[in-house]
Amino acid sequence: MPILTRGAPRPAGVASGRFVVYARGSKGRRGCAATQPRSLQWWLVAGNHRLLARGELVHEAEPAVWAELDQLRATAPDLSPRLMRDPSSGEWSWRADPLSGGVLSARGYWRRCEAEASFAQFAALAPSAALAPAVRWLG
Repeated sequence: MPILTRGAPRPAGVASGRFVVYARGSKGRRGCAATQPRSLQWWLVAGNHRLLARGELVHEAEPAVWAELDQLRATAPDLSPRLMRDPSSGEWSWRADPLSGGVLSARGYWRRCEAEASFAQFAALAPSAALAPAVRWLG
């Protein structure tokens, strides 16, 4: 049972975000159990539906995802990003390594300051981000 049911109330004008858990694998036929193990991964989405970050670890069971998110929410304000530049594309991205697993920027940025701003937004939103009510299937 997930502990993350709702984000903390926010003052008016403050940005919000939510964690969404996505599953890959066979959903099974109507009324039947899945025929293949699921692979679950979380993403952090901003209030404007822009993808900010994603978990590096892939889990087979929902309790492992909830445990990772609990740990992440507790440690997010204290994380430091490691900024990286892709030599082939020239895009900047960030990575943070909490105890629960890796956190990656969701996309590349043309400027280093944009990658830094993306991480700052992640660190501000993650501790109080709501949890989407259901696991979403990607196929």
